[in-house]
Amino acid sequence: KMRIKLLLWLLFFIVYPAIGGCNHIDSIQYDCQEIDSTTLTLKQFYISYISEQLKDKPDKQKIAYLKEKYVTKNFLSKLSKLELDYDPFVYAQDYDENWLKCIRIEKDTLSVDTYNVYLIDNFNNETYCMKLYMIKEDGEYKIDNILFCDK
Repeated sequence: KMRIKLLLWLLFFIVYPAIGGCNHIDSIQYDCQEIDSTTLTLKQFYISYISEQLKDKPDKQKIAYLKEKYVTKNFLSKLSKLELDYDPFVYAQDYDENWLKCIRIEKDTLSVDTYNVYLIDNFNNETYCMKLYMIKEDGEYKIDNILFCDK
């Protein structure tokens, strides 16, 4: 059952962009890449998180559950003490349905257990990049910090 779920997610992330794709050509060039389990985990988080946030009435309990599942306790504690006027997981105040099609997650080639998440802002025609630092907690890799990539 778990293999079928994994296969379906993998097919979704390979086939969907090929048929739907992004309507925006970006300056960042992407090569075909092997998707590791942490990249797949991050895609699952972002697709679920953004999908829930896009709803007319997002379920706060589901959002809390997603954060508990994919983010370390330490980082959640740090975030709860900050007064941010944006969502640090998407580097924005609002959510764009296009992100579900165009999100790009790549393993950082220079840092261990670090992944770059790219989201396209169609309003400003810019690509935002977040650098996610991952650590193992409760046997699973989880987000332990988020920084914004240098341009």
